[in-house]
Amino acid sequence: MSRIKIDCYGVFIVLSPIVQIKSQICEKTPQYGECSTNSACGCFHMVGANDDTSICGFLWPTCSRLLRCNSTNNSCIQSNTICVQHPQCDDRPLSYSMKSE
Repeated sequence: MSRIKIDCYGVFIVLSPIVQIKSQICEKTPQYGECSTNSACGCFHMVGANDDTSICGFLWPTCSRLLRCNSTNNSCIQSNTICVQHPQCDDRPLSYSMKSE
């Protein structure tokens, strides 16, 4: 009787709950359009900017961590954030972090 040895390997992907990137401006790019060689990044339309200006950011932030912008003037109460459209999270503008390391 021969014995078969089977090796099993597991691959684990650990996602940090906080993703920080160096944000950059996208011009003439559609919502969620490509803005980086990193496929996890996309363009978010900025509230109050002209239609062609967006910010490049992480496409899958935890929606519950994004605060709504002030509805009267589309401002953010947190420092280092900008008001963007993110329809996959909310119909109203949300404050998106501009922090970088």
